[in-house]
Amino acid sequence: MDPGRPGAGSGRLLAVPSLPAPQRSSVRPSPQFPPHWIAHQALDDLERSDLLSRGQVKEYYDRASDIVRRYFEDRYQVTALEMATAEVLDGLEHVDMEPDTLEDVRRFLETCDLVKFAKMIPSPEACRELVPAA
Repeated sequence: MDPGRPGAGSGRLLAVPSLPAPQRSSVRPSPQFPPHWIAHQALDDLERSDLLSRGQVKEYYDRASDIVRRYFEDRYQVTALEMATAEVLDGLEHVDMEPDTLEDVRRFLETCDLVKFAKMIPSPEACRELVPAA
């Protein structure tokens, strides 16, 4: 895959794709590819995973959230993996991001939080639409 070309079906949260399950380490080597490419690859891998078919909806949403948060860390230097959603949004208000995109980020992260922490069970359609929304 061309590192300069976003993956098919990419959404608006990632400005410009795959890591295995995100690792929570404070020290990471600088990526060989641009953050958007790494994130799109990770989202493509997640979408191809069997998590949803095995009923692991919470894990699916948790990984999607981590992929997008890691992108924000790598792209905007917002320590999103260590922050609550409200803190991430506050941090992103200070970067060059369109208001509509910031609203999409808010909806995405809050939806992931509801699934991860409030035990919300999204419809199968909502699950399938999560990654393309990112």
